[in-house]
Amino acid sequence: MLLVDKRELPAAFTRLREPVFYGAFLKHLLTRVPLSVVGVKRLLIDGEKKEETLVRAMRLAMSTTLRARGIERTPILRAEPAHQWDGLQVADMLAGAVVEWETGSRDYPVGLRNRLQIHRYRVFN
Repeated sequence: MLLVDKRELPAAFTRLREPVFYGAFLKHLLTRVPLSVVGVKRLLIDGEKKEETLVRAMRLAMSTTLRARGIERTPILRAEPAHQWDGLQVADMLAGAVVEWETGSRDYPVGLRNRLQIHRYRVFN
């Protein structure tokens, strides 16, 4: 999981189109997670199937990053509505719980400390 505080992002990020914006953070995350985490066959993102521009940007970010790390067969990436996939709903709930924990408004979800990899995006000047 990559936590990004959008308020701390440089102005250049605010000018990025949405697909490029999300692709940049996917690339950032994929350069940091262990290769065993990305050894999946399929990667779903929450969205509508017709969001081709977003899916294309995410695929490009994923494939170039993973190939640079030596993975030739990259996962199939596609957009699916979260309400149709339990796994996407759980991921959304976990992300919300971690954000609440980070902001101090909630205790860390019990039992998850050793199961989640949380990466914080930091802006360096």
